[in-house]
Amino acid sequence: MEWDQAERDAIIRFFWAWWRYDVNYGSYFEHNVFIELYKILRELPLMLSDWSLEITSNGYSNFIDFVEVYYADLYNNRKVIFKELEQNDKELLKEWIKESAKKIEEGYLYFESRDFELTERISNTLYIVEQIK
Repeated sequence: MEWDQAERDAIIRFFWAWWRYDVNYGSYFEHNVFIELYKILRELPLMLSDWSLEITSNGYSNFIDFVEVYYADLYNNRKVIFKELEQNDKELLKEWIKESAKKIEEGYLYFESRDFELTERISNTLYIVEQIK
């Protein structure tokens, strides 16, 4: 049985909505959602453009979580989850993280007098990005 185009389009819209909601409103970075939706959508540039790095958003906290936990493994190609990404998408993701380092610094300055625990995580994340080149 083949699905009709309208049904396929609706499912794809659902997956995009799921990605946007999860990455921007979820309470932590869910790597399984990221990888599984990447495998379906195969549009990493669009996925990254939908990721809000507004400092006061959950998207920003999820970015910090992602970089703090996964960046070294992405860079060194150690985690199984990154085996699902095409090589050019791995490079794109690394470059996007490096380009977003300024947002990490901005977040540090914003949160340093507001949220000690998050400031510490941001500091660790910034250190990781600066050390891995």
